[in-house]
Amino acid sequence: MGAGRGAKTRTHDLRERGCCKKESKKKLYWYTTYGVVSLEEQIFYQPGLKKHVRAFSTSARIYCRGYSRALERAITDFGGENAFGQVEMKLKEHYGITVPTSSARTITQRHAHEMYEQEKEKVKIPSKGIHPIILAETDGTMIPITKTTIPEGQKPYDARKHKEHFWREARLSLAHPIGSVTPIFAATLGSVDKVGQQIRTCVNKVCRSGKHA
Repeated sequence: MGAGRGAKTRTHDLRERGCCKKESKKKLYWYTTYGVVSLEEQIFYQPGLKKHVRAFSTSARIYCRGYSRALERAITDFGGENAFGQVEMKLKEHYGITVPTSSARTITQRHAHEMYEQEKEKVKIPSKGIHPIILAETDGTMIPITKTTIPEGQKPYDARKHKEHFWREARLSLAHPIGSVTPIFAATLGSVDKVGQQIRTCVNKVCRSGKHA
C-alpha cells in the first residue's frame, strides 16, 4: 500500500509541474507468494528529456515478470535446502503457486553469490577485554558433481549427452567457544585458501556474537 501511495504522489507531482504528458497504458505483472499480480500502468512522456516515465513501477521498485521480496526469500530458503527441481513442489505445497526450475536456480544462486560477497568483507576481531578462547576445525569429504559441457559450434545440442561426472572435496568448517553447543558453520568447494578464509569468517562471527570465554 505504501508503494502505491508513493507512485500516486509521484504521478501527481509530474502533472503539477507540467513536465509530462499521458501516453498509452501498458500491462505490468509480477509474481508474489499470493500468485500473479497484474495491472495497467499509465505511461508518461517527458518531452524535455525525450524519455518515457513509468511512475508506479519506479516508485514501487518492481518490474514486469519480476519476483517480490517475499517470494524470492521463499525460493531461496527452499533452494538452499533442496534440489532446484523440488522447489516448484515445495512452493505448490506451501503457497499454492509454481515457478520454473530455472528461475529457482537463478534466484537462489544470485542470493548465494551476494552472501558470499558479504562474507568476504573483513571484520576486525575485538582486541579489548578478555581474549576469546575459540575452538575451530575443518574436515572434508568427497561428493559427486555433474557438469554439462557445451560442445563448440553445435547448436542445438542435447545436454543429457554431454554430462561429465566427477568427484570434488567439500570442506566443512566450524568455530565455537569452549563449552558451547551451537557452533558457526561454513562450507566450500574451493581451494585451501578459501578454507582458511571461511575458518576466519566463522571465528569472526563467534567474536561478534560476544559468546566467548
